[in-house]
Amino acid sequence: MTRTRPASSRGRGRPLLFTDDQKQAYLKHVTAGLTLNEAAAAINVDRRTVNHHAQQDPDFRTARETAKKAGREARWENLPHDEYRYNHAGCRCLDCKAAARKGRAARRVDTTPDASPQTGPEPGEAPTVISLPNRDMRPDQHLHPLAAVS
Repeated sequence: MTRTRPASSRGRGRPLLFTDDQKQAYLKHVTAGLTLNEAAAAINVDRRTVNHHAQQDPDFRTARETAKKAGREARWENLPHDEYRYNHAGCRCLDCKAAARKGRAARRVDTTPDASPQTGPEPGEAPTVISLPNRDMRPDQHLHPLAAVS
């Protein structure tokens, strides 16, 4: 249900906000890999206008869904071969494998013990003592009994 003006129209009424030429340009931008917001901004149309037309025009809606799928694939193809592509796109080429291996190695913690382990306080310092409640006591047993009230 595309709203177009007949060829014999004298130009009365409000002009269309989203013409067929703009729709085609929008779909080309989305297919090329631009996001929906970027594609709408590229043709100087608000995204809400595009969404409105997608709701009202089923042909445009299906064309936009097809363009979104193609654009998503184009964005993945334009990603560099690195650890991100290895983890999220499932790419297992040699470049991605090497980048993932390097990234994992950088995140590993060195497990070798230190040469000078901490043995206690320095000479002349008093050790810090923290008193803990006895585990065998109930929480209310450490309280002093109240004096009998007569």
